[in-house]
Amino acid sequence: MSGQQGAPPASARVVVVGGGLAGLTAALTAAEQLAAANGTASGGANGSGVYEVDVLVVEKMPRLGGNSAKASSGMNALNPQGGDSEPLFSSDTLSSGGGASVPELVQRLVHDSPAALSFLEAHGVALAGVTQLGGHSVPRTRTVTAGANVGWAIMSALSAAVKAHPRIRVLEGYSLKRIVTTESGSEPAAGGAQQRPQVAVTSVQLAQSGSGAQSGSGAQSGSGAAGGPAAPSSAGAAAASSVRCGALVLATGGYAANRELLKRYAPEAADLATTNGPWAAGDALQLAEEAGAKLVGLQDVQVHPTGFVDPADPDSATKFLAPEKLRGVGGLLLAPGSAARFANELGRRDQVAGAMAELPGRTAWLLLGAAAAAEYGSGALGFYCSKGLMTKAEVLAAAAASMGVSEAALRGTLEAYGRLASQAQQQQQKGADAGAGVEGEGAAAGGGGAGGGGGVGGGAVTDEFGKRVFRNAPHPDTDLPMYVARVTPVVHYTMGGVAINQQAQVLRASAPGSQQHHDQREGQRVTEVIGGLHAAGEVSGGVHGHNRLGGNSLLECVVYGRVAGLAAATAAAAAAQPATVASTSRI
Repeated sequence: MSGQQGAPPASARVVVVGGGLAGLTAALTAAEQLAAANGTASGGANGSGVYEVDVLVVEKMPRLGGNSAKASSGMNALNPQGGDSEPLFSSDTLSSGGGASVPELVQRLVHDSPAALSFLEAHGVALAGVTQLGGHSVPRTRTVTAGANVGWAIMSALSAAVKAHPRIRVLEGYSLKRIVTTESGSEPAAGGAQQRPQVAVTSVQLAQSGSGAQSGSGAQSGSGAAGGPAAPSSAGAAAASSVRCGALVLATGGYAANRELLKRYAPEAADLATTNGPWAAGDALQLAEEAGAKLVGLQDVQVHPTGFVDPADPDSATKFLAPEKLRGVGGLLLAPGSAARFANELGRRDQVAGAMAELPGRTAWLLLGAAAAAEYGSGALGFYCSKGLMTKAEVLAAAAASMGVSEAALRGTLEAYGRLASQAQQQQQKGADAGAGVEGEGAAAGGGGAGGGGGVGGGAVTDEFGKRVFRNAPHPDTDLPMYVARVTPVVHYTMGGVAINQQAQVLRASAPGSQQHHDQREGQRVTEVIGGLHAAGEVSGGVHGHNRLGGNSLLECVVYGRVAGLAAATAAAAAAQPATVASTSRI
């Protein structure tokens, strides 16, 4: 996914920092908005040449993609045909977040999910499969049905679209070093008791990532202002280039690969391996804070219950994710030594990870039968097997041997699980005959993450771990071959970051000694913002609360990437006017 080469331009109407899904979505949306507003000619402002570039995408790594390219479960979107609704989807998201999500942000995430799916389809991404992940009341996670993993499929398509767009320039191997703002006028606080200058972004400073000033290098050694994220190193600052801009979109991702920040904000997770690449250093957080941005929820770090343990390197600090989709299609989690189930495989991530933490060595076995494997995709499982992360067992005895358990113990667990699945299927049929159907089950499940609704499930079945969906239950003698992998909890995602509103505008931190003031606009709370500064994706905070619902990461990137792109294009156009008017348009 390599992009275009070259030096930074002197100016750009919109600068997007980050080449993952949120960044590319924002760039495409901004470029399309500018094209619609100013005609087909590229470059300049209204053709006047005020800006050298319309949209500049800055990526600190050698190629586009980021963590988005590694995504392997799917993207959530409303699924009314499966019993879904906006209240149910919102309830699942808010419940997973443990009461810490911002309701207005969740509302937009859910409401705009069909449009997000349409956006990807318009760029050639077909997500024809639908599965149910942990914590969901109904199936709503859209995914690929063949070929490469879903993240790679999405990023390949959007990278091609970005490179082909005449209004977008891609700059790889450059890092954001500073966000430059200016103050203008003043803004009366509530009741007019005090005034505060308005702040807006006017330019950014960029430097080559390999020049000794790579973003994230200092973030692991220094201390940030006011106890915030550690500051990037100032080494190589002389080589920085200044780029004047009308608006800036931060889409730089989280900090799940930054050990120092994890020790500071989530010490309980700092000793776990991570699924993130080295780019997930959180280097933009300090820069945003220095520009006056409010940071929220930095202590909220998601531990995913299943990362692959590589037998050749079991202590590796970076691990492949064993996607939640593996459990969504019917994979079971079994305790080492006994092959007994110990959790609801479709429970919330924090719940399953907590159960995993109680096991010896914090490891478990993941087992899929042939039916689940076929639904997941033989190509992907073949890749895991080729890497030594998964074992293909032609018979039950071989699966038991690879797990180090007796065949009788494994058979007993699978037969007991099969009886639950059979009972659930019978109850579902009775419910359908009585007019209850899947929708009633999903509504009964609410947002509790019990795996209710969809697939094969039934409210009358009693599973000691609360599971209600028993998709592709593996039969010990006929559902062969089986696939087995050893898994362990891993640091996967950081929920906190730069605070935003529904328009993806970055909120300002409160002035010392003052309280934030609020007014009402379209029924939502409005707080002071930094003019021309927007954020989308994992760098932002407020959507996911304490615990992200599986499948909502890609959705957040597309929903708020589109919002940020539109708002940035609007802000860039307004920046040349006497007064700045914040965009409240819905996409």
